[in-house]
Amino acid sequence: MKIIRPVYRAIVIEAGLLSLLVWQMLSGFRLLVHRWRNNDGIIAWLQIISGAYLALFLIIHVCSVLFARTYLGIDTNFNFAAAGLHTPNGALFFIPYYTGSFLALFTHIGCAISWRFYSDNHTAQLRWIMLCSGTGLIIGILVVMGLSGVLYDVKLPS
Repeated sequence: MKIIRPVYRAIVIEAGLLSLLVWQMLSGFRLLVHRWRNNDGIIAWLQIISGAYLALFLIIHVCSVLFARTYLGIDTNFNFAAAGLHTPNGALFFIPYYTGSFLALFTHIGCAISWRFYSDNHTAQLRWIMLCSGTGLIIGILVVMGLSGVLYDVKLPS
């Protein structure tokens, strides 16, 4: 992270990345409205719900990181991400928040891939989505375990 941080935090690069993120969310919202009106089954609903969760996650995540870094002067590194899991009630929010983000991301990707490659085989679509969703859930659980200190000792500054 320390090596690439100067690159993605350069004002031009960061502005470009944030612009791409806004574009992605706006285009996703447009697709969400279209799919909501014209949904055609469980796969469409999975993509709608996972996309909506991703948008919510990204808004919360990016705003909190930018606010903490810009206005509070907090270094938004691993410790920043892990800190919420080490507060008394923080885990109640951050465990589903982080795990859900990975589950939603992988489910969303799984839906897109299943439509692209398996549109004529509903069973294959569902299997592909279940594989992607399961992978996302496992990765999310492992990330939460890592951030919370279950896999190794996490020492946070006071």
